[in-house]
Amino acid sequence: MTSLGDAFASRPTEKTEASLLAIVEMNLEEYPAFRLGRRSKRPELRYVRARADAEGRTIEQLWVVRGAEGIGLPGPFEQDLYVALLVLFTEQGLPADGRIRFTRNRIAQIMDISNSGRGYELIQQGLHRLAGASVHSEHSFYRPGSLISGRRPASGERRPSVQRGGPAERLSLDFHILEEVRVYERSTPLFVEDGVLAERVDRARPFELSVARLGLPLVQSYERRYTKSLDAGFYFALKSPLAKRLYRYVDKVRNGRGSFEIGLRALGDVLGLEYRYPSDIKNGLIDAHQELRERAYLTGAHFAPLAGGPNAGAKVVYAFNATFDRRTKKRLSSPSTASTAPVAETLDESRADPPLQLALEAFGVSAKRAAALVKQFPEEHIAARLEYVRARGNDEKAAPLRNPAGYLARAIEDGFSVKEPTPVLKQSMNPALRIMPAPVPEPTADVPIAEPAGAWGQLAERLRAKLSGATYAAFVAPALLAAPTVPAETRSLTLPLLSAFAYEKWHRAPIKKALAEAAGELGISVILEATTGT
Repeated sequence: MTSLGDAFASRPTEKTEASLLAIVEMNLEEYPAFRLGRRSKRPELRYVRARADAEGRTIEQLWVVRGAEGIGLPGPFEQDLYVALLVLFTEQGLPADGRIRFTRNRIAQIMDISNSGRGYELIQQGLHRLAGASVHSEHSFYRPGSLISGRRPASGERRPSVQRGGPAERLSLDFHILEEVRVYERSTPLFVEDGVLAERVDRARPFELSVARLGLPLVQSYERRYTKSLDAGFYFALKSPLAKRLYRYVDKVRNGRGSFEIGLRALGDVLGLEYRYPSDIKNGLIDAHQELRERAYLTGAHFAPLAGGPNAGAKVVYAFNATFDRRTKKRLSSPSTASTAPVAETLDESRADPPLQLALEAFGVSAKRAAALVKQFPEEHIAARLEYVRARGNDEKAAPLRNPAGYLARAIEDGFSVKEPTPVLKQSMNPALRIMPAPVPEPTADVPIAEPAGAWGQLAERLRAKLSGATYAAFVAPALLAAPTVPAETRSLTLPLLSAFAYEKWHRAPIKKALAEAAGELGISVILEATTGT
């Protein structure tokens, strides 16, 4: 039997963080599906909790994972293998049939393990465990109500109103994480020549790919956009299986918030930890917390007593690094790209995609759907609904959205009525929405925009002529109005920008190009200065 250590023998001591992005199904990010101990012999993972539904009724959610007879539960290796498969699934554009085309060599590269026979054997064993693992869930998945036509379109609307015909349904399901695994192994034909066994290279056969197909409920979750992005490069740079599992869980449930807290026992249960006493959970989390702090994902993690007295138990309080989600990652290609090779590009200022499309993709909307929305609907229409969903996500009193990306896309398509955003430039509280700040409607004659004085007034006049009204009102006017007053004859200007987002925005098209042209026409120099440390 090949040992796990053999397959990882080629790994360096300190892992380098690759740039990989995966779109993951959110139920498997939240509920436990992999045992964390390499030597664990537990026969199943069981998780139970009570939740309130939209009508205020209490429902009990049950999640049970059982391994196939003789091969056991998926473990730490299978957790890595699952994420690697989703990296490929994402690169291939989230195929609607749930099939993931792969080669064992490519999976070994993503997982950073040996791409020889030892690693291939472990990959094949891991695929068998994933296919053999059965999941029994009660009230964990849901199906939204069917769409029905509503009122006739009002004047100026592009399409009739469409609304859900009934409440969402809670589903109880039994399924496998992988419904099908087909590993392609090309055999070399043998023949006898002059009494000697020899090999013949069969050049006529085309190259074939292995296939793994996701379970149907997972595929349906992708169809309903109950998904999120996972920084797979960061995930694979982590060493501890518990740190990896903790990262996947809290990155899902924090929903972009800067902090999150959960009861200690509840955390142990949802992570799938084996423990007898709360102190066992604390001891297990110490190293995972330390690694996530060292990797600049957490800025703090501490234990505190729960409300209710000394016998109420303890909780874990997490604080997240606000700059983590602003790091450069690979961006997905269009879902229409039917390539099995990694197709991605780096997010940089040379990218020509519309800013609103970037904002929608950062929220979790697929690239193809985001491009269609930007093409079909006006900028103000999209921006208003984007800001509404962003604000709702930051409102602790509002009921959380199970599928924010799907809700946002539907709000744009169906023209949900929302309150128009106010002209206030501020850093988004949700790092996932860093590409789009609070948008501002196109200015009209009835709502004049204040103009800066002095040298800033001259610059403002040039920029206003070169930019759209919405771009000028949202990004340029607030920055120039906040700048210190300088005489009109000043030739060297320093413009302080009050947020990391604003600093980035001024360094990208169309503002970057307009600023360079305006400064050249006025014969001045403008230095952009970030006034925050983020």
